[in-house]
Amino acid sequence: IDRKALKDEGSLDPESLAGRAAADVEARVGAYKQPEIAKDRLDDMFSVMGGALERFGAAEIKDKLPGL
Repeated sequence: IDRKALKDEGSLDPESLAGRAAADVEARVGAYKQPEIAKDRLDDMFSVMGGALERFGAAEIKDKLPGL
């Protein structure tokens, strides 16, 4: 429940809510630090993902994804 989004008379202020949500997303995206993952692990993950794409008939997507 976001009580800050309520105006004084108790009605919802969607602009306030949307603005704060957008600011929160920007702050979280800005603070993100990509974890270091060993190359052999990445290769294993991409192999599994590539195999799944092939099994489910989406192999053409592999060319559009880096690492696959």
